[in-house]
Amino acid sequence: MVALARLRTFWRHVPRALPAAIAVAAVLAFMAAAALRRLNFDEALALRAGWLLVAEVDAAPPFAMPFTALLGLLGHAVSDPGTVFLLARLTVVTAVVAALLAAFRGAGGGWAVTALAMVLTLSQATFFVHGLEFRYDAAITLGLLLAVPRLVAGRPRDLTIVAALAALVAAHHLKGVVVGGLLLALGVARGGVRAVPRLLLGAAATGGAVAAVAAAAGWLGQVRSLYGGFFALARDATRWYAPWQTLGPTVARDATWWALAALAVAGTIASWRGMPLSAGRRLPELWVLLVAGVALAPVLLHPHPWAYMLAPPAPFLGWLAARLWHALPPRRRWAIASVAAALVVGQGVVGPPPFGAHLASFRAPRSSEVAELRWLRAAALPGETVIDPSGLAYFLRPCTREWYIDSLFSERAANGAWMQDLATADPSACPWLLRTYRLDMLPWQVKQRLSNQYRLVTDGIALWAGDPRGATLPAGDVTSPTPFNSFW
Repeated sequence: MVALARLRTFWRHVPRALPAAIAVAAVLAFMAAAALRRLNFDEALALRAGWLLVAEVDAAPPFAMPFTALLGLLGHAVSDPGTVFLLARLTVVTAVVAALLAAFRGAGGGWAVTALAMVLTLSQATFFVHGLEFRYDAAITLGLLLAVPRLVAGRPRDLTIVAALAALVAAHHLKGVVVGGLLLALGVARGGVRAVPRLLLGAAATGGAVAAVAAAAGWLGQVRSLYGGFFALARDATRWYAPWQTLGPTVARDATWWALAALAVAGTIASWRGMPLSAGRRLPELWVLLVAGVALAPVLLHPHPWAYMLAPPAPFLGWLAARLWHALPPRRRWAIASVAAALVVGQGVVGPPPFGAHLASFRAPRSSEVAELRWLRAAALPGETVIDPSGLAYFLRPCTREWYIDSLFSERAANGAWMQDLATADPSACPWLLRTYRLDMLPWQVKQRLSNQYRLVTDGIALWAGDPRGATLPAGDVTSPTPFNSFW
């Protein structure tokens, strides 16, 4: 009888403990993916740009930001590429998880809402894939998460912190300027006209401190080039893509998630019907919803919306869904759970299958690319350069000032306005080349020259054919897939 009573007590606590256990499992999976999964090339861009910034190498495009500078310092402090990747990933994923907890707890609802919000956030494929990456957008996401508890509290000192966070966010690219400006506007909406001086002071003090550090390091010129260069790139873009033109597959992977998020937003807004404005301004749900809108702004304003831009809104929409769920009576909760289960099953039948991206993260290990980069670091002589438009070989200087290319820069390259110096560069002074799909975006005359002048010595690394070291090195297999592939 005693054993039966204990069993009943155990099962009585299972419904309360289960969400927390699932949340812990989701966080552990998130951190494991960060430790194991191969890089996205945007991470390599941020790391190499930071490494070049700290090394005072004049390179383009400039990416002088606080986040890339920190990555650059890490890249110079630690010699092993695999360790650098691991430390950068674990630093970001730990900061993101801590910020998620701070945002969810600060928004209110208790640990039950926090646990469910964590599960919902990490169940979104886009956030699970991109939220752990050490791309500079991580700084923007962290700024938004840390701003939520301050906006909810709304005290004068909280609004000062919101302004400081807005300034830090604005120090990260044009997206940061947009998001930081909107975040500052939310501070004005929260505190009213009387809060404007405090907000401006907080933003000016933080922005001034960032500028002072940049000036002391000699980076102000690169900061100006960052904003000016990318503004010109956006201004001169010959084609602007609507979100539905580029994000269809990304939304399809999370179709169930977005359907439930839309229901959560609609249900949250419906619950405000008849509420006085003065009472509505004090609702945590209002500020979380507005921050979600700020997080979505780059999707609407960017010339080419990318999949990773759908990750930042996930925590805020996930918290809204969790908060609404716990506010419902038990019968309606089961009805919503049944709808969610039906949507998951339906997506599994129609495709793409739910959680496919989560599983793919564990089927794309980083070990092969790390092994090749360790080999290159050991084989390269001090001062040697590399042709690497991806940035994975961050520890070697580029052959030419313009070293990076992606779909935004490929149009310039095709028009003869980007990376043309590679067509005339002396290969003896630029012995190494990384085999990535980014090489296909180079100007045609450059691609033709590279194919004739470089020989694979591993499956992913090529050496100048005239280099005497080539006689002692094995030949790579051009038919084998390169180990250097961007994860999504």
